[in-house]
Amino acid sequence: MKTYFKIIRFLYLGIAIFLTVETILTWGENLTQTIIFAALSLMGYFMFFFRGWHGKQIEKEKNQR
Repeated sequence: MKTYFKIIRFLYLGIAIFLTVETILTWGENLTQTIIFAALSLMGYFMFFFRGWHGKQIEKEKNQR
């Protein structure tokens, strides 16, 4: 199960990087699409770091038992 969570974490990072590139490419063309891509990329980065932090908390809790 631990490997699954690491794969999902890096999947969030990959999606966030892809959406960041799309945000840059659509910057001057469509404002609505740019805002949506930027918001989703920020959410992807947040989920990447949050899952890392949460995984460390779970490991710390397991080690204390």
